Amino acid sequence: MKDLNTIFEAGDIYEMTFVTDHQLRPHFLCTKRTAKTAWFKAIDRNETLRRRIKTDTEGNEYIVEGGYSMAPTINSKRVVG
Repeated sequence: MKDLNTIFEAGDIYEMTFVTDHQLRPHFLCTKRTAKTAWFKAIDRNETLRRRIKTDTEGNEYIVEGGYSMAPTINSKRVVG
């Protein structure tokens, strides 16, 4: 059975993951998206992100918060609400 590709959807809550700290998992609400860009708002603090959407080898969307190899990411597979 083939997995379905996931995309960011406005109104869904996603979990950000960190390579260096597996217990830190802040939640972000997707407030808006276009074909190339997604906007997120942190649930527990006053932080917003607007990032270019990338696609992994499995066809799932993700964004990277930073320009370094261990930067935190939000993947469309990690929907929590």
